[in-house]
Amino acid sequence: MKNPKTKHIVKIIKMSAAALLLAVISVSCGNMAEDPNAAYFAKLENDVLDEINKARTNPKEYAEKYLVPYVENGNASEAMKECIIEMKNTKALKALQPSKKLTLAAKEWVNVQGPGGGVGHGNTGERIHKQGLYPHTWSENISYGYNDARKIVIQLLEDDKVPGREHRKTILSRAYTHVGIGCGPHKIYNFMCVQDFAG
Repeated sequence: MKNPKTKHIVKIIKMSAAALLLAVISVSCGNMAEDPNAAYFAKLENDVLDEINKARTNPKEYAEKYLVPYVENGNASEAMKECIIEMKNTKALKALQPSKKLTLAAKEWVNVQGPGGGVGHGNTGERIHKQGLYPHTWSENISYGYNDARKIVIQLLEDDKVPGREHRKTILSRAYTHVGIGCGPHKIYNFMCVQDFAG
């Protein structure tokens, strides 16, 4: 005959393990959607979020409305033509949600890189982890030279001179659910805009 006290202890252990797992998941995912209104975004950053989501939620319409005119005007690179074809054949994706913590990670890089005029990525994962986020996957896009949301996003979608089109892939990836955006001055290119994605 089984001891009823042993059975009771097993139940408690199982419940404790479930509670612990829930706590671990909560920490690992991070709380990326603290403020759905993104009140911490400056206007340009909010406009960039809107523009990214336009491209994601209706890629075909975005290509026809904003990218095809480059072809019609004779100003389209081969990368742009390729982007149009890809977006016309891409199914709609979910809109990205803003994340304050990812935004802090993005703004940190603007503050570090902008004054010195450097380019490229650095310590992206470290910056994201510093905010208490440990997403399953993350990526970073950086635009230089523009302070207009549409031009920023089109530059990254076109991704000219980037063989793997990694910036475009990031914007059109189903793997990401949240984004943080930081824009600011850049010593050489006048403006820069960092977008940190996570999922």
